[in-house]
This record gives sequence, C-alpha cells and structure tokens, in this order.
Amino acid sequence: MSASNRKKLHQEQENVKTTQKLEREKQAKKEARKIKAMTIGFVAVVIVVVLAVAAGGFLNSGLLESHTTALTAGSHKLTPAEMKYFYTDYVNNFANNSSYSSMLNYIIDTSKPLDKQKYSDDQTWADYLMEGALNSAKDTYALYDEAQKNGYTLPEEQLQSIESSLNTVSQYASLYGYPNTGAYLKAIYGKGSSMDSYRNYLIINQTAASFANQHLTSLTYTDEDLRTKEAENFDAFSSYTFHAYNVATSNYLEAADSANPTDEEKAASREAAKKVADTIAANGTTEATFAKEVRNNCPENQAETYKEDDSTLQTNLLYSSLNDDIAQWLSDSSRKAGDTVVLPQGEEGAETSYNVILFVSSRDNSETPMVNVRHILIGTDDDTDAAAAKAKIEELKAQFEENPTEDNFATLANKNSTDTGSNTNGGLYENVNEGAMVAEFNEWIFDESRKAGDVGIVETEFGCHLIYFVEKCEQNYRDYLITTNLRNADYTAWHEALLEAYTTTSKFGMNFVDTGLILNPGQKS
Repeated sequence: MSASNRKKLHQEQENVKTTQKLEREKQAKKEARKIKAMTIGFVAVVIVVVLAVAAGGFLNSGLLESHTTALTAGSHKLTPAEMKYFYTDYVNNFANNSSYSSMLNYIIDTSKPLDKQKYSDDQTWADYLMEGALNSAKDTYALYDEAQKNGYTLPEEQLQSIESSLNTVSQYASLYGYPNTGAYLKAIYGKGSSMDSYRNYLIINQTAASFANQHLTSLTYTDEDLRTKEAENFDAFSSYTFHAYNVATSNYLEAADSANPTDEEKAASREAAKKVADTIAANGTTEATFAKEVRNNCPENQAETYKEDDSTLQTNLLYSSLNDDIAQWLSDSSRKAGDTVVLPQGEEGAETSYNVILFVSSRDNSETPMVNVRHILIGTDDDTDAAAAKAKIEELKAQFEENPTEDNFATLANKNSTDTGSNTNGGLYENVNEGAMVAEFNEWIFDESRKAGDVGIVETEFGCHLIYFVEKCEQNYRDYLITTNLRNADYTAWHEALLEAYTTTSKFGMNFVDTGLILNPGQKS
C-alpha cells in the first residue's frame, strides 16, 4: 500500500472514531435529559404530595379559623372561630325558640346541613341565620364598647358565674370522653375554638347584657312624667276581665271538599257562624249563661274544651294585649257588667270568624301596691300526692325556722322548689300585681295584714307552697306599667342610636366560618 493510501485509510479510521464518539456523546446527552426529566417529574410528584399533606394539616390545624379576620366590629377583629360562637349560639337559640320549635321540622330538614337548604330564592338557611348572627355580634360589641367607655365592669358574682359555666364545659368534656376541653369545644364550635377565646366570648356577651340591663333600670321618671304619659291613653294601662268565644266560619262549611268551597258555600258558612254568635250574645248575658250557651252551640269537637264555666274567662288582660276592636269595645266608658257584643274578624263580606264578648269588669290597676315574694313549690304529680307535698313543705318550713332569714329561704328554694320559673333565683317573684297569681296564692300575699318576713303554707292546684313575704313595693301596677313603657321607649331610642353609629364589616375570614350545621345529626332524612 502506498504511503498516500495508508494516509487516506488512517484519515477514514479517524473520521469513523470521531463519528462514533459524537454519536456516543449524543446518546449520553439524550439519556441524561431523560433521567433529568424523570428526576424532575419524581421530585415534582413528591413536592405535590408533601404540599398536599402539609396543606391538609394546615387546613385542619385551625390556624385559618383562629388567625384570620372574619368580622371587624368597631376596633375589634373577630376570627372565624369567634364568629362561629355567635353563629352556633344564634342557630341553637333559633331552634329552641318556642315560637319555632314546634314547627321546626316543617320548615327545615333537621338531618341536613343548613347551607344545603333553601330559605328563599337567593338565600340558604345558613345565609339567613348568619345574618342574625352578624346582627347579634354587632349588638354585643356595640354594647360592650359602650360599657368600656363608661368604665363598666362585670360584678364579681357574674364573673364567678362565667367560671362556673366553663367548669361545666370541662365536666362535659370529661363525661363524653374528650381528651381535653379544647377538643370538646372544637366538636361543638369547630376548628380554631379554644378555652381562652370561649371565655372571652362569654365575658363580652355577659358584659354587654349586664350593661344594657343597668342602663335600662337606671332610667327614672317623676310622677309628672308618669301622669303626662298616662294622659296620652289612659286605657292603655288598664286591665279587663271578660268572657270570649270565637265562632269560626270554617266550622260551618258543609262542602265535601271544605278546602275549596264555592262562593255560595262560603256565604252560607258566614251566615251560619253569625247566627250562632248572635244566639250566644243574646242569651249569654251572665257568666253562667254565657258558658252554657257556648257549650250548647259549639261544634262537637269543642265540647270537652268548653265544659267548665270558666273555660271562656279571660282575667285582667291588659288593653295593650288585646285586639284593637276588642280593646276599644271593652274600654268604652259606658261599658257595664253583662254587656255583650259580636265582633266580626276579617274583611267585610269575607269574615273568617266572629268574636262573642261578655264584659265582666275593668280595673285601672292603681288600687293596690305590688309585692315581692319568694316561694318554694312542691308540685303534685304521679309520684307526689297532695299529702306528700304538704309534708315536704312542712319539713322545709321547719328547716327555715332554724335560721329564719331571707337568704336561708332562698337557698332552700333553689335546692327544693319544683317551680322552674323561680328555682334558680331563690324562689323570687318581683313586682307581682294583684290577680296575677293563682287565687289562693294571691289571697295570701295581698292580705292587708301582710308584713315583711311573714311565712305561710298555701295549697293550690299546682301543689303546696311555702311563701316568704319580702315587701310591698312603692309603685302600684299602673305606675309600674307606665314606667316600663317609658323605659322601653327611651332604651330603644338609645340602643338604636348606638347601633346606627357602630360599624361592622365582613372580611375574607368569613369564608372559613363553617355554616353547614345539622340541627339533628343523628336523625335520618
């Protein structure tokens, strides 16, 4: 092989090596990029997983609920957890309100979350109830700030009451097997709640309520103020005793389908109801004959309701509590015992019922001073007959006489009385007007010889009572009613002005207030 050929072959071999090297480098780079991509992908997945776990832990930690702002109220910043206290308590109060509790199951599915149920076209039940909770928060903080501005602090006994409530929460936490009180509060109020924030919530609420009550009771009026108010409507502070019976036109529909009567059938039912009402009014001109006429003319399904002579009796009802037409008729200056009237209800020509009224008496409530009394009731029921109730009362009377002080009586009342209306405040009833209590009780406390410290045993239809006479009040019932009317009007004006000047603003943290409460979580839909 010539030198030139050898040179050429060598050159070609070198070119092949170079090409192979470049190819290997290219392949290596490709593999490197692949490995890098796989590594980046793996790392990304790991990061996502880590972030997801961290986010889940963060979201469940309660930090958002305890550190963001859901509402500003004046200078206060309420966290979602604090707003949840207001919301939960507002919902519970709504559900337990006697006006709604009996019909709650008809308006809300208590087995489903409130934020999944329509209240209106543009609101859920949660939205509607949250509006109430926001108003409650505004009202509470407006009063609290006004209390602070006026240097008002809670009395020691109210602070002790709050601590007692918190101790009860701790006891419930232990009773239901929660590891600590915070876990129990979280179960009730949600994430972010704590003993400290709940204590603060109770203190603010109690301060607001206590200060509001102090302001109300601090409003005083002269006798001239009372007489001026009285002159505006003398009858508004009077009471009336009368018999009343309502004759409903629906009871006289003869149509097979009474839900969709014809105009002729409606007219016939009105005529029949009016005839019954006129008969009772014409013949029932005494208390005994009125009751008899009602029994003789009422539908069969009402016979049991009106079997007693006093079943239609209304005693000492205030003018302000009556329908306008009834109040105006009763308060007529010419009215006398035995007068009767038939008052149609509803639009003329479309009456829905007729009220038959028999006038018995009226009183202007100025005759007798009110009284303050305490009592212990041992009620009669299936487990306690009249003899057993009296024996228990006599035993309590003997215990009282060992230390015959009002404080001792109050303690005995709280421990033993079955009267739920007074057995947490020492059996106390204040500003009792004549006729307000059951007859036997009323007769004892308004005996003219009654004096402070008197104690007596009285038996009534409710059981046996041990009564402690505290004192006669300075005001009669009429002046008390007028004073209350003036106070309420002035307090309302003050309160409305306070709220009008107070600012609350919903913030981003409202998104972390869990509104999806279920009123009855154990119930199946």
